[in-house]
Parts: sequence; structure tokens; C-alpha cells
Amino acid sequence: MAVVLHLGLLPILSGVQNVMIQILEAIEADGYEIKVATAPDGPLIAEIEKRGWKHIPIPSLVREINPLKDWQAARELAKILKEEKVDILHTHSSKTGLLGRMVGRSVKVPTIIHTVHGYPFHKYQNKILYAFYVLAEMWAGKFCDYLVSVNAEDAELAHSLLKIPQHKIKFIPNGAVALERREILQKEEIIIGTMSRFWKQKNMLKTIQIAIKSCELTNNLKFIFVGDGEDLAKCQELVAEAKLEKRIILPGWSSEKEKWLNMFDIFILYSLWEGLPLSILEAMSYGLPIIASDIKGNRELVDSTNGFLIKVEAEQKLLDLLVNLDEQRDKLIEMGIGSFNKVAHTYSMDYFNKNYRKLYKEIGK
Repeated sequence: MAVVLHLGLLPILSGVQNVMIQILEAIEADGYEIKVATAPDGPLIAEIEKRGWKHIPIPSLVREINPLKDWQAARELAKILKEEKVDILHTHSSKTGLLGRMVGRSVKVPTIIHTVHGYPFHKYQNKILYAFYVLAEMWAGKFCDYLVSVNAEDAELAHSLLKIPQHKIKFIPNGAVALERREILQKEEIIIGTMSRFWKQKNMLKTIQIAIKSCELTNNLKFIFVGDGEDLAKCQELVAEAKLEKRIILPGWSSEKEKWLNMFDIFILYSLWEGLPLSILEAMSYGLPIIASDIKGNRELVDSTNGFLIKVEAEQKLLDLLVNLDEQRDKLIEMGIGSFNKVAHTYSMDYFNKNYRKLYKEIGK
């Protein structure tokens, strides 16, 4: 029985970790022995163990760049890969993707896969840091057998910018299950929601600021932003200062996706950069129209048939859209149907599972 180890960074339950679980569930029926290694202490671990898979903590693994801890993490990972006799190493996230590919090749793991959930380089970095990450990804690309991109633009960048051979690149978009579509916009109040981490990438501070302005300009909007992270406290402070706690709800992190998504009429994600956001896909599977930033990843999921794409710099345009949503109820209902149909026909879990099982079977040949 081949041993598969998935390497991630934080043991939380955000998009990357949920995609990891989906991949492992897809290949489990094909007889692999499944193991997962991440930093210790987090809700992901319970989900791993609940499925009967082995979780291996790496205590020195941290999100920040820390030369001493990173060196220790590399040594711990090398030991794990040898002791567990890993046949296939599958890495996720930028830092563990770089570390895992390097260490995996050094200890001669037979096959190494890396799934790109969005590159570490983006336009909000200074030029030196951007160039550093590009070179790091070019270098790491030499150490894996397959690089899987969740969106078409990143797949193209892998070849054109990172110079990874075309035969190594696979394009497998994330998937979701199309559920029973529900009716939306049945009340006068329009509920706009999201489920997201409160940190720079997700642009939650700016989203909150625009939500506050929209509430000040119209009375029929309510926002529910589910999640936690380093920017949550500041967001709570902004809402409290505006005295809008009853209209902009910040309940913190929750695992009850169904509960919250069934409350929303519209889903919003005004992030700065993405891979292919699972949160949008899940919202689409509930038949929700989408408001999203016009960035790589988002624009593969959202178009005029199921939502609105707003450039990150066009804050006034987003505010105008929110304030005038009541005038577009019929259009929004049609967009919700469009979201549901997209998941059912283009981003189904059947397609996702089929493609990852096919990739793993190619490895066994």
C-alpha cells in the first residue's frame, strides 16, 4: 500500500485545508495509506483523525519566515518522510510547498506533487520581495514531479514565468457539491455575507469600511462576516465606532457553513489575491449571487451570469452597487440560479475527484 503524506502549514479549516481534505477523500478509495503533517494544535487535526487518517505535528513549523525554526522544521520533515516511508508527498501553501519540495527531493521521496492555491508573489509586494518569491517558486518547481494549479491563469504563469515544463503542470479547479437551491431575497432586508479569514489577503478592513458607508446610506442592508484572524479586532472596533453592531454582525469563526450560507442573500469576497476561492464555490453551490473583486481566481468563477466583479481600486463602484441592490432583485435572483448551475456543470465534486484520482493513478504507472 502506497503511503501518501499531505503537508500543510496551519491546522485551521480555511479553503486550503478543506481542499486538502477533499483530495484525500477522493483518493482514499484507491487504497492509499493517508497521513497529514502540519503545525500542531488546530481544528483541522480533529477532522483528520475523525476520518481515520494519521496526523503528524511539526512543532517548529510557523507561518512567518524564521531561519532557525525553518531549519528545524526541515529536519523534522526529513525525519518524518524517512520514518513513515512516504511514497507520495503532496504539498500545500507557499511556505510548506517550498520547504516540502526541497526536503522531499533531498530524501528521495519517489513522487512529489504541489498544489498551488495562489502564488506567494503578488502586486501588493515591493519589487525585491516579489522577485525573491518568483525565483523561489522557479527553484522549487525543479523539485516536484507535478504542479497542480487551481486556476487557469496560474497554470499559464507556471510555464511562462516560472519556466516549469508543460508536462509537469496540471490544471484541476476546486469543486463543490451543488445542493438544493433555495429561494433568496424573500424579505425587505438584504443580507450580504461572507465566510473568510480576517487578514490582509481577504481585504476585510476595506470591506468593513465600505459596509459601514453603505449602511449609512441605505436602511435595507445587513452584513454578516463570519471568520476570525488578525484583523478581526480592528474590524469590530470600526463597527462599534459606527454604532452598527446590529447591522454588521461579526460572530467570529464558525464551522457551521450551512447555517450561515442559508442566511445570506448575496455572498461577497473583496480579496486582494486568490487561488480559486472555495468560499465562493460553496456560496455558489447554495445558489447565491456573488460580489467579488476582479482578480485572478475570482474572475474564473464569477461573470455577469452569476454576479458582479469589481476592481479592488474601484471602492466607490462597490459602494454604489451595494446601495442600489434593492433595484436589482430580479437580476440577483437570476444570478443565484447562474451560480448554482455553474457549480453543477463546471465545478462539480465529481469532476474534481475524477481528476485527482486520475493524477494519482498516473503516478502509479
